Amino acid sequence: MKKLKKVGLITGGILFSGALFLASCSDTDTTQPQKEKAKEEQVTKQDKQEKATSQGKNTSTDSKETAKPATKPKENLKPVTLGAGKFKVGEDIPAGKYVVSTQAQSGNFVVYDNLGLAEVNEILGTDTGFAVNNVTVDLKKGQTIEISGINSVLFTPKEGVSANKTSQQTEKSATAPNKTNSSPVTLGAGKFKVGEDIPAGKYVVSTQAQSGNFVVYDSLGLAEVNEILGTDSSLAVNNLTVDLKKGQTIEISGINSVTFQPKK
Repeated sequence: MKKLKKVGLITGGILFSGALFLASCSDTDTTQPQKEKAKEEQVTKQDKQEKATSQGKNTSTDSKETAKPATKPKENLKPVTLGAGKFKVGEDIPAGKYVVSTQAQSGNFVVYDNLGLAEVNEILGTDTGFAVNNVTVDLKKGQTIEISGINSVLFTPKEGVSANKTSQQTEKSATAPNKTNSSPVTLGAGKFKVGEDIPAGKYVVSTQAQSGNFVVYDSLGLAEVNEILGTDSSLAVNNLTVDLKKGQTIEISGINSVTFQPKK
């Protein structure tokens, strides 16, 4: 009888140990999937956060790319009056194309480039014997204007092409068709662009002035025509035939009025 009791105790112990082992395995199997599921949820949440951050950056970049920079409005030129002295283009007067005139009898009017070389050098005034008036100039930023012997000089903006035009306007004017030279053109002292101030074509050039300088420069700045134009036959020529091409520059100095008569 004692052996039977001992065997029962041993059997009961084995059964109890087996139950504990099964319970332990059950707990392990249940806990592992829960941990893996939690890890997957954490990875998914992190991916969503990274995606949202990436989309936010892309949206910010796109908004920067689509945003257009503010365009500076084009400055409208107004008449400017200067007295005697030296003045800086871009500071004392805006750059642009002007017709320069005075009510004084005569005085000196000079425009220097950035290197100090005179681009315009005229006796400005109402005395038609040796002075010119209504001089056309295309002032560029950085140039220096010098006025002497005159109390008041008026700079009136000239309609048409100016030194302030944009590159887009330049390209547009370059591709635009030329106007035909069917009508006479009159120009005063100053610099003028063929194709802008006067149509390209063949002309007979003349003046009623006694003498003055008439020069035509090519696109490289080399003089193709260089004459003393006027009625004084001892030192000047008149009724000069020229074939003007687009892009050339005409320079007239010492003459108030030059007529370009189209030649057939």
